[in-house]
Order: sequence, then structure tokens, then C-alpha cells
Amino acid sequence: MACTAGLREDDRRSGLRQSRSSVMPHPPPPARAADDDGVPVSAAAARERVRQVLRAAGVTPDSAPVAFADALLVVSELVTNALVHAGGVTAFIVRAYPGALEMRVGDPSDDMPLIREPGRPSAPGGFGLPVVNRLCVSVDVQRVVPVGKTVTAVLRLPTPAPR
Repeated sequence: MACTAGLREDDRRSGLRQSRSSVMPHPPPPARAADDDGVPVSAAAARERVRQVLRAAGVTPDSAPVAFADALLVVSELVTNALVHAGGVTAFIVRAYPGALEMRVGDPSDDMPLIREPGRPSAPGGFGLPVVNRLCVSVDVQRVVPVGKTVTAVLRLPTPAPR
């Protein structure tokens, strides 16, 4: 039986454990980075995938700090928009090409993204898509049959110097 002393009533019901001895409590289950189809379940998981693709393409925080940071910001905005405004992420593809990074984020909503005036007190936010548009060489939204859409953003990457 788990020790529940010192826990709030709702924590006791949820089965949270608290250890008062030197015995290690049960570790939490590992955080899921992706669903069974490899689609990231959070912006953090999407950023990690982008880091992996960039590094495999020879783009690192040391070799191209601005491009690296821009890619992480863009994918964070795209995935967060899908999670917050469009019902989740249904597809996720990141590809590096010589001089470019392509990021595709699918969602189940037929509603097209809206660019609105940012920073209004009555409607906070609104900064994400303008930032994505400013950083990327192209941003495209296509409807997906039978339902949903895919937002594709292409970010310029530095080309490696010839050896």
C-alpha cells in the first residue's frame, strides 16, 4: 500500500506516491515523445526531432546558431498552433535539403490559419504565424482530403563551405 500521508485528497485518489523512507519510489513512466505513428505529441518532442535532422545535415548550434534557433522556433509555433487551435498533430515530417529545412505539420481541422493583430488584451497571442512567415522563405497551407490540412514551412539553411 502506498504511503499517502501529506498528500491532498485528490492526489490520494489519483494514486500519486510519496516516499518517506530510503526506498526509492516507483519512477514515473517515461514521457512519450511521439504517438505510435511517430507523430510528436508536444512541441518539445517536435523540437527534438528537428535537432536530430539538423545535426544529421551538419547544422549545429555552433555552426549555424541563428538558423538552428530559427528552426526550433518555427517548429514550436507550427506544432503549438496545431495542438492549441486545430485539434492536434496528425502528421509530422522534417527534411533537410542542401540549403533548406522543410517542416510539415498536419492537423485534423479544416479551418485555415488566421493571421490576426498580435498583442490585443482581449485576444492574447497572435505572434506565432507572423514570426513563422518572417523567418521562412515559404509557408504553404493545403487542405487534406477528406479532412484537415498540412502547413509546410521552408527555412533557409546555410550551405556548407566547400572543402
